[in-house]
Amino acid sequence: AFSGSNHTCSLTIGDGVTTLPSGVFDGFRGLNNIVSWGGVTSIGDNAFCQTGFTTMEVPDAITSLGNGVFTNCTSLGSVSLGSGLTTTGYRTFYGCSSLTTVTLNPNITTIGELSFSVCTSLNGTGFTFGDIETIEQYAFDGCTGMTNFTFPSSLTTIGQYAFNGTRFTNLTINLATINNSTFSGITTLTTVTIGRNVTSISGFAFKDCTALNDVRVLSATPASGGSYMFYNTASDLVIYVPAEHITTYKNDSFWSEYADKMQGWMGTTITGYGNSTESDHWAFIAIPYTANTLPTEIDGLIATTPANYDLYRLAPGVASTWENYKAHTEGFEFVNGQGYLYASKKDVDIVLTGAMFADAYKDVSLTKGWNLVGNPYGQSAYIDRSYFKMNDAGDDIEAVSAYTTTAIPVCTGVVVQAASNSDVARFTYTAPSKASGHGDLQMTLSKVNANGNEVHDKAFVSFDESAQLGKFIFNENHAKLYISQNGQDYSIAALQKATEMPVNFKAVQNGEYLITVEPENVEMSYLHLIDNLTGADVDLLATPSYQFTAKKSDYPTRFRLVFNANGIDENSVVNESFAFVSDGQIVVNGEGTLHVIDMQGRQLLIREAASDFCLPTSDFSSGVYVLRLINGKNVKTQKIIIK
Repeated sequence: AFSGSNHTCSLTIGDGVTTLPSGVFDGFRGLNNIVSWGGVTSIGDNAFCQTGFTTMEVPDAITSLGNGVFTNCTSLGSVSLGSGLTTTGYRTFYGCSSLTTVTLNPNITTIGELSFSVCTSLNGTGFTFGDIETIEQYAFDGCTGMTNFTFPSSLTTIGQYAFNGTRFTNLTINLATINNSTFSGITTLTTVTIGRNVTSISGFAFKDCTALNDVRVLSATPASGGSYMFYNTASDLVIYVPAEHITTYKNDSFWSEYADKMQGWMGTTITGYGNSTESDHWAFIAIPYTANTLPTEIDGLIATTPANYDLYRLAPGVASTWENYKAHTEGFEFVNGQGYLYASKKDVDIVLTGAMFADAYKDVSLTKGWNLVGNPYGQSAYIDRSYFKMNDAGDDIEAVSAYTTTAIPVCTGVVVQAASNSDVARFTYTAPSKASGHGDLQMTLSKVNANGNEVHDKAFVSFDESAQLGKFIFNENHAKLYISQNGQDYSIAALQKATEMPVNFKAVQNGEYLITVEPENVEMSYLHLIDNLTGADVDLLATPSYQFTAKKSDYPTRFRLVFNANGIDENSVVNESFAFVSDGQIVVNGEGTLHVIDMQGRQLLIREAASDFCLPTSDFSSGVYVLRLINGKNVKTQKIIIK
């Protein structure tokens, strides 16, 4: 009806018009604005082909677009498609050479065949869309300005030649099927990562990608497909496949075509924390490279948006001090044998290629205190001491005392402690020997009924004489459960021939707490937790938990652990302790008559007590005293030291 007109004008459509027929404004180059869409719900083929629009907002009321509706609208710069559409249609914006911005409503699940073909100004950064499931064949064919495109996780199908002739430099593809020539003719493409979800790759998928020299395949199982997948790519093409499965790839009927171009890669997958606001998902990571590596040289590790990742190291030469990569980019490198603390909003595949460390052993110099070290090999390895690893949830650490039988996975870091600056940790392929000991005991403290916000803390007690590890603090806000040893707070202590040790606790807030224990390889017949405040005696081998009420003002020296670790007759273990010294007070648990006697036998004090009470240590000079608490026929005697 109006085809070929050159008048410059706007268009007002009345409410009685519900359909714009095919070709109605085809070639109307002066038409550049629609004032009102009236009652239109469908637009026929080529209705606005070669018109003069610079922007186009298709309203929500329109539910149907014919073929080629806006084909060759060479002035069109931005497009928005309303909520009534579920597909962009066939050839809808073909040849719109000025198009830079496209906004698709969330209901659109399909980008139709040839929809944006030969839109030479279009780049992936100008695209806004929801959960796209299908990109049909030739959809972006000839988009020579397209250097990137975000493939949504909802995407299941990309048709043949869909991105032929674009200008990507690198691609990561993780949908089930890559079709024939989908990414052919991309002469700028150098790196491709084929994800674990890819199960089928058709022939000529990357045909004529003449600069492609680095392909990284993540799946352990070779994808099925056709021949000539990498036809006419770079002469120095290398295809990296999982190192432990390289023989499978070389013998596969399809992949064997490229057997001489295959090399193995090492790596791991870091689970992202997504949109969670409760806790991040942390990981201890490491690299098997022989050479130092910048974080930016590891694909995908450093997110474009700083808020979407965190990377820390323990400061070199400074025990237990964290450094964030964002604040210390200068000189921050991944070093073989060292470990790093990492979190990412999205899942990250760490794929490492190049010269891997392969010596018989690796000695890592330690700094006195806590050290985060890392598996230096491209395979699982062992370390010569107990260590801490990150748990599966990524929100706490776990003790690993069975280090002789527990290998550290590739690209994984662990935490160890050094007794001095000259200490060295040794990594090996084979399991190290371990001196015989008496086992380990993990004690976990949790806050009870804290409105769903649990507070956890851990102490790891070792009955092995060779193990001495201090407390590794992963979260400063936790309640404090610790072992007091020689004036310092420890979570692992060397007990030697001791049969009793303090287990201290400092409540961060008033409330109910629960102590649970997890004996590991513990060889003993007697293991009791004594509550110095209440007098409770808990047999941990029979009842591995104890719930109690605590206040912030309580004395921290509340508990003690009594055990049989060295063949001592359990019947000789007597739990008569009823008093202890804390914060300038002698704390006495019990009722009766208290006698305080010095080492010369002089009686210094007699006091009647109806309940627990305290005596100031300032009333006594430094020295050793005998305390006797008499309650009828029940008599308890104990020595204490006042310093």
